[in-house]
Amino acid sequence: MVNVLCGSEGVYRSILLMGTVRENMRVAMLCFGAGLMFIFYGRYVWKYNKPDHIPGYTKREYEDTHTFSRMAGQAHILVGVGLLLLSFPLNELTPNPVFAIAALAGCLVMVALGVVRYVQAIKSRRR
Repeated sequence: MVNVLCGSEGVYRSILLMGTVRENMRVAMLCFGAGLMFIFYGRYVWKYNKPDHIPGYTKREYEDTHTFSRMAGQAHILVGVGLLLLSFPLNELTPNPVFAIAALAGCLVMVALGVVRYVQAIKSRRR
């Protein structure tokens, strides 16, 4: 919050600057941006069949890359949706507690589903 002298009467008005009063706005923007990046990256891996863009991936001789890239892409999309859900209650100055709890629960469920889907993708490579 910054007080600025306005007019000749010496009236102080408060000007809200982003990041001064709403510190959680930066976290919300970071979660939103990271969520969008995960969604776009997951769609890229899934639709264009590019599992070699996943860190630590090495192609095996008899591997179904289409199935692995589909499952890994879906996992990235689920994590991205979870981060998007987390960013919504952080964006408000005084969020509704019920909405914040529901969004946090949705975020945790989506991230957990993404992790489970990625583990399934890794296990499908071992077959």
